[in-house]
Amino acid sequence: MNATNLKKQINRLHTDKGGNFAIIAALLLPVIIFGVGSALDTSYMLSTRLRLQTATDAAATAAATALVNNPDMTLDEAETLAMNYVKSEMLNSNSPVPEDCVTAKATETKGYGTERSYDVSVNACADYSFSGLSRIYGGTGSKVKSLSAAHGTTGTQNALSMFLVLDRSGSMNETTDTEKDDVSDDYICDRNSSATDKCISPGRGKFLSKMDSLKLASMKLLHQIETADPSKKYARMGAVSYTNWMWTPENLNWGTDHITKYVKDLSANGGTDSSDAMEEAYTQLTRSSENNAHLGVNGKKPSKFIVFMTDGANNYWYADWWTLNTCDKAKKAGIEIYTVAFQAPYNGQQLLSSCASDSSHYFNAQSAEEMVAAFEAIGAKAADRMTVLTQ
Repeated sequence: MNATNLKKQINRLHTDKGGNFAIIAALLLPVIIFGVGSALDTSYMLSTRLRLQTATDAAATAAATALVNNPDMTLDEAETLAMNYVKSEMLNSNSPVPEDCVTAKATETKGYGTERSYDVSVNACADYSFSGLSRIYGGTGSKVKSLSAAHGTTGTQNALSMFLVLDRSGSMNETTDTEKDDVSDDYICDRNSSATDKCISPGRGKFLSKMDSLKLASMKLLHQIETADPSKKYARMGAVSYTNWMWTPENLNWGTDHITKYVKDLSANGGTDSSDAMEEAYTQLTRSSENNAHLGVNGKKPSKFIVFMTDGANNYWYADWWTLNTCDKAKKAGIEIYTVAFQAPYNGQQLLSSCASDSSHYFNAQSAEEMVAAFEAIGAKAADRMTVLTQ
C-alpha cells in the first residue's frame, strides 16, 4: 500500500461513524440501570418511612390513651403495648421491624389533685432491601428510622358530640374493585361466623360493595372514639341516613354501641336528597340540651362534628341549596364538618367540597381503601382531642 492509499484509509476510518450507537449505549447502560434502581429504591424507602412513621405515631397515641383511660395499667405494660403495635402494623409489609429495633418509654407526671400526665415515646427502625437493579452494584439494603411521642392527661379530656350523615341510596349497592380478602380483619365477619357487635357481614360475592365499605369505614371511626372514651363519659354520637328522603335518625347518646347497630342495619335503595338529613344533624347538635347533657356528666362544653358522606349527587336542584344553607349555619355555630365523597360524580364532589369546614376536612375517596382511610383519619382527628400527639 502506497502512502496515498494509506492516507485515504486513515481518513475513511476517522470519518466512519458506524458502531457509535453501540459504543454510546454500552457506556450509558450502567448509568441508566443505576438511575432507575436509585429512583425505585428512593420511592420505596420513602414509602417505608411513611408507613413506619404512621405506625409509631399510632403506637404512641394508643399507649398514651390506654394509660389515661386505664388507671390499672403499668408503664411497662404501656411500653409493651406500643412496641407490639408497631410490630403488628409492619408485620405484613415488605419491611418488618426487627425484634431489637423498636423501643418505647412511658413516664408519668403527677398534677393537681388526682390528675396524671403520661408521656410515651416510640423509636423504631425497619429494614428495606434494594431492588435487583441496585444490587448489581453491590448494595443489599438499609434501614429507615422513626421517632414519635404522645402526651395524655387524665384531667383534660375533651368532650365531643358527633353526628354521621350517611348516604344509603341505591347506588351504594354497586360493587367496588376491592376484594374482601384484601381488607379482612376484625371488623369483617363471614356470613356463617358468629357475628359480634364489632363486625359487619358483607354481602355475597368476591368484592366489597359500596355499602360494605361504608360500614367498614364507620366501624373504624367508631372504634377510635370508643378507644378514646371507654368510660362513655365524653363522647356522644348520633347518625342519620338518607335516600330521596330522610330515614329515622339514631339520636345523640353516650358511647358508640347504638350507632354501631344503626350502621350495621343499613341497606341501600332509592334516590338521593341530603337536605333533611343535614338539617337533622344540625338541629340535634345545636340544641341546648346537648350541651347540658355534657355539663351534667363531664362538666365540659363539647366540640361538635358532622361527618357527611355521599356517593352520588342530589336528585333535586333545591336539595343542594338547602344542604349548603345548613352547612353554612352549622359552621357559623362552631360545628366542624367533615365530608367524604365516595366515587361521587362532579356535582356531588362540588357539594361536599363546599360544605366541608375547609379543604383539609374534605375527602375524595376513589376506592374502598380510601373510603376506610378517610373515616379512620376523621376518627383519629376527633380522638386526638382527648389524647394529643406531641411529636
